[in-house]
Amino acid sequence: MSFADRFAVVDAAAEALTRLDQVVHQCQGSDLGPAMGRLDVLRRLVEAAQVSVLAEGLERGEVASSTCATAAGWVLEWAPSYRAGGAGDLVKVAQACIGMPVGARAAHVLDHGSVRRLRSCVLAGRVGVRCAAVALTEMHKLGPRLTPAALPTVWEGFLQVAGEAGPREVRGLRERIIATYGRQGEFQVRQDRLRHGVSLSAGRADDGMVEYQLRLDPEGASVLEAAIGPLSAPNPVDGLSDLRPSDQRRGDALVEACRRSTAAGVRRRRRPRHRSS
Repeated sequence: MSFADRFAVVDAAAEALTRLDQVVHQCQGSDLGPAMGRLDVLRRLVEAAQVSVLAEGLERGEVASSTCATAAGWVLEWAPSYRAGGAGDLVKVAQACIGMPVGARAAHVLDHGSVRRLRSCVLAGRVGVRCAAVALTEMHKLGPRLTPAALPTVWEGFLQVAGEAGPREVRGLRERIIATYGRQGEFQVRQDRLRHGVSLSAGRADDGMVEYQLRLDPEGASVLEAAIGPLSAPNPVDGLSDLRPSDQRRGDALVEACRRSTAAGVRRRRRPRHRSS
């Protein structure tokens, strides 16, 4: 099928989806889930196709020769839905898929094999643009800290997680990767650096509330979660569900943990001392 034939199908699909709301009520209830799944496949393939088109425009010089100052500007001109966000990620991934520099450390982590693997996953729709962009960012940060021989293995791991989960899970690989594949002493250096990054801002009044910004290293985060985890579970009262959202329950749990710690300290100070005879 030629390029023109394929885009005739794209136009037909766009026309069909424009009127979908007028007929979706005819769908059987059991068919709604599969319909959502088919649309999700289409959405992922459309995103992959946009990467392909942008990459072609970058390679041919069409983007550079346009009146747009940047590649992101070119995306916004022709795909205005990206005004809501995501143009930068699309450009980053398209550049990476054709092996173009995407940062000062790109050459360290984007060898030919890595480009080929990334391109294959993205253009097949197995890895979305957002997850691919996060994986690239993580690799740029991690590359200089890893042994060169480990880079292909780490790339494979990132792409596998990116295809099965989301950005949060991709970022969550960082500590494990440094511990497993980091250069000699890198894990301890990082732990020491993280400890110096622990901070708690002074409270800032905001419309009756007080806002704090807290940064913890992994050890501190584990201590905090152990303290507030049990206290932040939903707490039904008299058979009525706990309607507090998760963030509120966690905030209430932190205050309760501090209250209990303060009360325990007061009790220890007030405990009578036994005099020896």
